[in-house]
Amino acid sequence: MKKKKEYIEKEIDGRKVRIKIIKQPQGAWAHFDGKTIILNEKTIKTLDKNELNSILYHETGHFKFINQLLTWLPILAVLSILVYFFIKYCPTILEALFSNFPIIYTLFALILIIFCIFLVGMIIELPICWAKEILADWNAVKNTKGDIFRQSLKECYRYNKEVTKPSLKRFYNWVVMHPPQPIRLKILKYMERLRDKRIVARLRKK
Repeated sequence: MKKKKEYIEKEIDGRKVRIKIIKQPQGAWAHFDGKTIILNEKTIKTLDKNELNSILYHETGHFKFINQLLTWLPILAVLSILVYFFIKYCPTILEALFSNFPIIYTLFALILIIFCIFLVGMIIELPICWAKEILADWNAVKNTKGDIFRQSLKECYRYNKEVTKPSLKRFYNWVVMHPPQPIRLKILKYMERLRDKRIVARLRKK
């Protein structure tokens, strides 16, 4: 019996990508491997061909060099800093925590340190993630016509709002990992005007 393919192979924006279909109620995202796009079944059924292509152009934008650079450089930088501080200061910190303070203070201090690390990481991550999304949005806008990507994105927002409840995870995904919806849609409108101006300018030169 022939094994069913796990991925659909397709060429988008001059790049060969693999599309994996899943049943989870998320929309779409680009995998860390730089060549796989994850789509849920509902996204495929809800959007027409042009709308779906606009989403795929966005996700392919995450595979561009600058987007990949923004993904991996901060991770490597943070890991390097953590290793440096671990090697240099960890013995001193551990000795101070476990020798000079009662255990309840030690636990409180550890929780506070973890929270501070998470908070600092989120502050560093936010502008980088926003930049990555804006660059990927531009890839979708410049390869499509009109406001098709913006309308497709609105549909994805609407669907995800219906199937997910307010939570820390949703806040993290909608505010830290992506620009908030009102800001993002305004940026997309500006991108559409910029794309149209460039098209007009090219036509005039001809």
